[in-house]
Amino acid sequence: MSLFSLRKIQGSKPLKHHKNRMLNGESNQPLMPSLSMDSERYIAYGLILLFFIINLFSLAQFPLIHSDETWLKGLSLEVWHQKNFGVTEPFFDLYPRVPHPFRWLFNLLQIGFMGLFGNTLFSARLLSLVASTLSLLIFYKILHLETQLDSRSKSKLSSRSSSKSKLKLESLSRLKLTPYSITGLLLLMLNIQWLYAAHFGRQEALIMLCMLLSYWLCILLKKPRLLALIVLLAIGIHPNSFLIGLMIFALLCYQIYKKRRPIKALFEFTFFLVMGFSAYLGFGFLMAPDFLTRYLSFGASLGVDAVPMSRLQNYYWFWIKLYKQIGGTYELFNIKIELLTLGFLILTIPLVALLKKTFPFINPNWTEHNKHTEHTGFSSSSEKGSSSEKSLLFSQLRFEPYIALMSILLGIFIIGRNNQTSVVFLLPFLVLMVLNLLPKLYFTKWVSVVLILFALLNLQSDLKEYAMRFPYAESYERTQAKITAAIPKEATILGNINVMEGFNPNRFYDIRNLAYLEVNHLTLQDYIRERHIDYIIIHDEMDYIASCSPKWDFLYDNMTYWDELKTYLSTHTELVAEIDNPLYAMRISKYAGTYPWQTKIYRILP
Repeated sequence: MSLFSLRKIQGSKPLKHHKNRMLNGESNQPLMPSLSMDSERYIAYGLILLFFIINLFSLAQFPLIHSDETWLKGLSLEVWHQKNFGVTEPFFDLYPRVPHPFRWLFNLLQIGFMGLFGNTLFSARLLSLVASTLSLLIFYKILHLETQLDSRSKSKLSSRSSSKSKLKLESLSRLKLTPYSITGLLLLMLNIQWLYAAHFGRQEALIMLCMLLSYWLCILLKKPRLLALIVLLAIGIHPNSFLIGLMIFALLCYQIYKKRRPIKALFEFTFFLVMGFSAYLGFGFLMAPDFLTRYLSFGASLGVDAVPMSRLQNYYWFWIKLYKQIGGTYELFNIKIELLTLGFLILTIPLVALLKKTFPFINPNWTEHNKHTEHTGFSSSSEKGSSSEKSLLFSQLRFEPYIALMSILLGIFIIGRNNQTSVVFLLPFLVLMVLNLLPKLYFTKWVSVVLILFALLNLQSDLKEYAMRFPYAESYERTQAKITAAIPKEATILGNINVMEGFNPNRFYDIRNLAYLEVNHLTLQDYIRERHIDYIIIHDEMDYIASCSPKWDFLYDNMTYWDELKTYLSTHTELVAEIDNPLYAMRISKYAGTYPWQTKIYRILP
């Protein structure tokens, strides 16, 4: 018997008179031989393992190292050294930072991976790859669960059909049940935006893992307190956990509407979530009595408190930028097909739902006429067979992926941050929606082959396009080796944190601190002297950003200090090295690698 037996699917004991509604049938006997199910499972596990191994060898090369990765790694190291989750980044001493409890689990996991695999960016990225691999495993479980539910529906329909229709349904089920799960798994793992998140040393991969785990347990009707626990753990990774909480809330409402859960499940989930979040706030106030005020103030600087019209405008431009691949410092890929499919499905699925209720012939089992016919037994076997097949085509459309996806879209709008990396949260549910819209009765191996070939060709095209972006290229390791060779190990440095790897974070100051000199009543010379700074590292991008100010000023918070800094460099320092750095001396992804950008190293004169 499969893992997803009737007892497992029942989960947390839904209402008795709707005990079997979720399964749409009473038969527990799978239509496929157990060997086929085992074969599918072994193929899926093999593909997931292959995904991990292949990506392990390209983890350090793709994508480009981002300053967020060195930033988060540096913070985790500070937590490790101070044995305190309430610390802030040592390289930001003027730049506003707020100690808060909404990252403790992420810091703990990064510390664990760095302790096991070394203090490197590879270790930080390995955490994301492991999380993405586990997400694929859970995604396969979700796909497998759907095929189990469909097989029970087909079993019920087959028992009501004529012998001819019954044979047709059973043979189609045996032939076509397996490609569904494998195809869905491959469509996700071959998506380049998914690969990007799997290689990126930020929190998205971990949030995605919590999101898929909570979705899987929710459709299995597990206890609400377990779902609340997953959301609370996700809060310790990143505030984007709000998306998970909103998704589970929406799914619980839908399950209550469909009478799969009692209404008390929603109250139980909300109660445990509120109590847990209150504990988070309590820990935050212990870290800093004014943490909430400062945290909300920092959020306001990112646009999370924008007025409705401004928020709507920002949301519109968020999608335009995704479509046109305008990612700022984040690399965006050609996901036009995914975005167009998303828009199409958002409009199509409600229309399909409306058609199901409007036209009785689409799903005759829902009509009073069909109930009367079944009860009296006057319908012919051929009519029953035809009715069953039509019902199977349309009644298996599942709305859980649609509800999950719409709640995530709403959550992104409510948060107002509109970070381009959040697009990865939509991908699994988009795949589920696409596969659910295709009638599974006709999901043949040829449909599977076509979809997988399309995904492979699309990935190949994306990777080829990515490689052609950089006519000038030099690896991060080589450029960092040149930079560290030009600066003594014990030196105190002022520069951009994307070159901090290989230096002591406690002796490194990010150049964005200079934007807050005036607020802190400091001059540039005072700042450099008081911190005993020995070397200043300047990327060519600073000249470019200043030349087209204020378009890109936000990358350095503002550029008001740039003229004063240039004067200081010409009068108080000597140039000790000019290093070719075409990929990392320009952080704007559109221009990285398109010109022989350089990094200059200045030594401050005694």
